[in-house]
Amino acid sequence: MSEAREVDTEARIFDAALEVFARKGRDGARMREIADAAGINRALLHYYYRSKQQLYEAVFEHGFRQFVGSFGHSLERESTFQEALRTFVYGYIDYIRDHQEMACLMVNECIREGSLLGEYLAAAFESPEPPPGRIMEERVAEAIAAGEVREVDPKHA
Repeated sequence: MSEAREVDTEARIFDAALEVFARKGRDGARMREIADAAGINRALLHYYYRSKQQLYEAVFEHGFRQFVGSFGHSLERESTFQEALRTFVYGYIDYIRDHQEMACLMVNECIREGSLLGEYLAAAFESPEPPPGRIMEERVAEAIAAGEVREVDPKHA
């Protein structure tokens, strides 16, 4: 299989899996349904992903990384706390609006008390590349120190 075709197949699998997982949840989704939605046979789907759990985790990780990278760096460039807060809120809202299926996946993960979202959030906060939440914590702490906002726990903001 050519590299371009392989990339296309994997993208179709991701798109189909995200749509099915968002609509039915991890437990309700079926590999056959994902393969059908991607326009491939189940054997090819299992070639790429040995299990539904492996596919779910790959889709979740991809979406989470996309979310974290979508607006974090723009927060660091803002000169005032007010601008950073506006960028954070609008960036979050824009991401949710533009990626509703991923938002559903994250909400479903929370509802069913899955551990993936917590694991990825914890890892993001420990990574050298700061996620938007950690950047905002730092901006809140700076704003408190400068007297721009009243004292609150930056983690709650």
